[in-house]
Amino acid sequence: MEGVIIVLGSQNDARGRLSTMGLSRVSKALEVFHKQPNYKLLLTGHFGWNFNRTKTPHSEYMKRYFIKHGVPAKGILPAATSTNTIEDLVIAKKIIDKHKLKNIILITSSFHMPRARLITQKVFGSKYKIHFIKASDDINPVYRAIHLVHESLRIAQIRTCGLKIPAKSSKRVKEPA
Repeated sequence: MEGVIIVLGSQNDARGRLSTMGLSRVSKALEVFHKQPNYKLLLTGHFGWNFNRTKTPHSEYMKRYFIKHGVPAKGILPAATSTNTIEDLVIAKKIIDKHKLKNIILITSSFHMPRARLITQKVFGSKYKIHFIKASDDINPVYRAIHLVHESLRIAQIRTCGLKIPAKSSKRVKEPA
């Protein structure tokens, strides 16, 4: 294994169907995975009032998508079962370090990329080779505007107050069944 493709989670509905944004991310990740046969996928997402209220972790819905589209289960690392972008990356780093990987591709929506990049650089530092790939965020313009405001506020918060890493993040590394 040469590296890892981190796919940041998004929303799903009450039946576990990935949102348009989520489908865009997994679709882009699938495309990249086929071009990087020696990389494995690392999926993020657990439960959260704003993205997954089902009884199944969001990362599991993404895993089902990849398996349905021909990715072998062995091509997917244990999930980073997280509730926000900071936890996504803190837990992902623990998994990546366990596998002694240094080559990382991070995939998220274009509107989310500036904050995801900032957090990634703070969490991982300079010892990793990280490539950032934007998935399309062809979503409702009002919804996109709301996300852009949220992202701008969170970036300002990180730059002003620093990165607050939740203590519970260390407990959410899910090993495969």
